[in-house]
Amino acid sequence: PQALVKAYESYKKALEIEPKYEFQEEIQQNMGVIGNGLFGSGVENFNAKKYDMALIDFENVLSITPDDTLATLNAAYSAERSGNKEKAKTYYNKLITMRYKEPKIYIFLGNLYKSESDSAKALSTIQAGRTAFPADNSLVIEELNMYLYSGKDKEALESLNLAIQGDPANANLHFAQGTVYDKVNKKDLAATSYKKAIELKPDYFDAYYN
Repeated sequence: PQALVKAYESYKKALEIEPKYEFQEEIQQNMGVIGNGLFGSGVENFNAKKYDMALIDFENVLSITPDDTLATLNAAYSAERSGNKEKAKTYYNKLITMRYKEPKIYIFLGNLYKSESDSAKALSTIQAGRTAFPADNSLVIEELNMYLYSGKDKEALESLNLAIQGDPANANLHFAQGTVYDKVNKKDLAATSYKKAIELKPDYFDAYYN
């Protein structure tokens, strides 16, 4: 059981005892093989929904190759699904520090903070994502949802305008824009947004109703 981990620990101990060990080069090569094996084991455990075991596997990979972005991402996923929010946040933040080119990590991290009722940290995370990926519409919409949830109407309208620029055929965005205008008593603008939503989605009941 855990043969790859035991092999890794043994190789590591050998090098601790004798850093200039005659088999140093062979050990380093074998470490890479072990890392690949542990990664494969992690994927298998993750697919089998054994998230705790997958997390252990990916963390062991990271002990061999600390800057492995894919192992870090999978460690974050495994930690989140196993309910270990603290480790999930640690690995998502590590990916951000590593400038990992994936906007969704900001959304996942923001949702973790939101689940802990830390709306300020959730919003600042999404805003950091917006700075890193200004053209990504999913981050714009996530920022919009947080503004709507917090009752920040002015900021919500700004995010809505950006979101609509990025996805002008999205009836839901025009409807959301209408509801915010309605809320701040700009009835004419609200009506225009609702009509646009209906134009894009002729059976949009809520838009007709509003």
